[in-house]
Amino acid sequence: MPHTADSPPRKRPSFFWWALVNLLALAFAVLTWTGCYFLFQFPEKPWNYSLLERLGRLPEISFFDGKDLPKGSTLTPEQLYGLIYARKSPGAPGQPGLLDATTLKTLNEQLKRNYITNFSSPLNVNYIRGTWRILSVRELTEADFASEGFAVLAQALAVPADQLDTSNPQLLPFPVELEIILPTAPGVTIPADTQITTDNSFEIDRARYGLAILHVTATGTVDEPVSRITCIPLLDRDFRLSKDTRIKLTAPSQLNPSGIFPLFKDAKRTPPAPERGELPKNR
Repeated sequence: MPHTADSPPRKRPSFFWWALVNLLALAFAVLTWTGCYFLFQFPEKPWNYSLLERLGRLPEISFFDGKDLPKGSTLTPEQLYGLIYARKSPGAPGQPGLLDATTLKTLNEQLKRNYITNFSSPLNVNYIRGTWRILSVRELTEADFASEGFAVLAQALAVPADQLDTSNPQLLPFPVELEIILPTAPGVTIPADTQITTDNSFEIDRARYGLAILHVTATGTVDEPVSRITCIPLLDRDFRLSKDTRIKLTAPSQLNPSGIFPLFKDAKRTPPAPERGELPKNR
């Protein structure tokens, strides 16, 4: 009998409601799984980090033993300078250009994620080595990635490739600047009589500090770019700030993923910088 306007509406079959409930449950499960995956997989996102902190699920940051450092490459100033450049295709003419903003952002997110997750699934792990000299030191603030401790700005010193006297090599400034985050316990200060001079150079290697790269950016000018590398120690070793001053490091208990990089805005550089292609000799 055909349905008319005066006829009562037909009831939906029981399997319709059963299917609807199951579809809604499936959609909720997919959304929940996707949200949890995004939350735990990308803790470097400020919102994710804040929520994980409220849930008490933040990964604990800890120092490593010398033999247990995450596997990675150890880079010289020459190689650190190359980090801001895109890879050139084989046979392509001219010099490679600087990394585009999107690629650099992706790289820096991976580097930040490495540290926040205490290197549980590390990507692009690189350590620092070479000869450096301190340019500046300042205290960390709540606006920084780590709020307790100090930030050290240092410049790379390298032997130019065209230097002929190899018996007595002369170290010259190279366009790579290093920002070292030194996390400490609250209340740690630098003695007032500490003499920090740019005349003193110091050596950095993987075994001494385990400085892992945390952020990469290009500063300077288009004609004379400077590679600014931010790093943080993974080893529980006192940092020698001067001849008589050592800083006791403490793994940070809380971080600020939205902290601004680079840490130093105006750095005084010492020219001249070598031309692109005239890279220093490995020491």
